[in-house]
Amino acid sequence: MNSDRPPETVRAYLVELRRALKGAAPGLISDALADCEEHLNNEIAQNPELDEPTILASVVETLRFAARNRRGVPRHGSPRSPPHFRSPNSRKGAVTASLM
Repeated sequence: MNSDRPPETVRAYLVELRRALKGAAPGLISDALADCEEHLNNEIAQNPELDEPTILASVVETLRFAARNRRGVPRHGSPRSPPHFRSPNSRKGAVTASLM
C-alpha cells in the first residue's frame, strides 16, 4: 500500500495489507483483513455507479490523508483531554465525576 498507484481489486488490496502487517499477531492480521474486506465490500455495494478501482483509489487516498494529518494527535483520545471540575463541596484536590 506504499505504492503511488492503489490496488485495483479488493483481493490485491488485501494482499498488500497482509504484507504490511507481516510480523503482527496472527489474530490482529485476521481481524484486520476481515474488517477491511467487509468495509471495502460495503463501499462497493453502496456505490454501484462506481467501479472497484475508483472506490479503492478513494479509500486509499482517504487513508493517506488521515495518516498525513494525524501527526501531533496522541495515539489514544483527542488532542486535549476534557477539563476536570471540582465540586464546591469536595475536598481540595478531589475531582468530581463527569459532565452530564
